[in-house]
Amino acid sequence: MERLENGWLNTADPNSVISIATIDWATAGHQPAVNITRLVPANGVLDRDHRHENLPVLDARLGSTGLRLVETLNDAFAPNRRTLGQE
Repeated sequence: MERLENGWLNTADPNSVISIATIDWATAGHQPAVNITRLVPANGVLDRDHRHENLPVLDARLGSTGLRLVETLNDAFAPNRRTLGQE
């Protein structure tokens, strides 16, 4: 969590993450997952290099999922609040 807070979340644009339609967001996330899966070695062992190489992709997906979840929960439970990215 600390890595996300100090890394991806500091550079993310919340409005661009939450403004994309859900189907487009899900579709955009599918191809990186396919690419990572194709990189799994035949023996199925994910070594340190594999983790290091794919961590930025995973961080971006996890971070964007968290932002979208926050927005969904806010819409459900606090509909009159400011949206992410508003000051």
